[in-house]
Amino acid sequence: TGHNASGSTGTDTTYLPAVPSADRVRVTELLAPGLALHASLRPHPRAALVRAIASRVRVVLVLGGGASLALWSLADVSAAVVLPPFVALLALAVVFGVRAYRVLGHGETTDMVVGRAGVWGEVTSYVRRDRVQSASIQANFFQRRRGLATLRVDVAQPLGSVSIVDMAADDARRLLGDLTVRR
Repeated sequence: TGHNASGSTGTDTTYLPAVPSADRVRVTELLAPGLALHASLRPHPRAALVRAIASRVRVVLVLGGGASLALWSLADVSAAVVLPPFVALLALAVVFGVRAYRVLGHGETTDMVVGRAGVWGEVTSYVRRDRVQSASIQANFFQRRRGLATLRVDVAQPLGSVSIVDMAADDARRLLGDLTVRR
């Protein structure tokens, strides 16, 4: 999926199902002809990998652990029956965390800021620099501990805002400065 916040086509979302990776750049340039869209996406820091895995494992521990504990104590089921599915869920959470990290990326061109995220699929957002209304940095407790931040870019289109999650805090501050300086 590609989000185009340029407003040039009257729509804000373009779905590009099953585009081969080799053709991605050529196809994405059709979103906003004449603009520099091709940005080499920089991977996010390793701390983002730890955060992606930890956030998914935390959900499994709370929900799956609570359900397993309830099943084990209330239904009088042995731990040997409850433990394997719980461990499998934990392993799956780690796999999804790694996948989420591998998809994360951000980049920029003279015309655009580009962010990518996803687990099952990839969502790439393109924000024209000249359409940015405001930008801000957010960092929760877990992000601050790891030197990460979320850059939120607001535009005047139906897209509303684009968030680039778990980028290096220094990169987020630099990009915030670039986006909020009037040209």
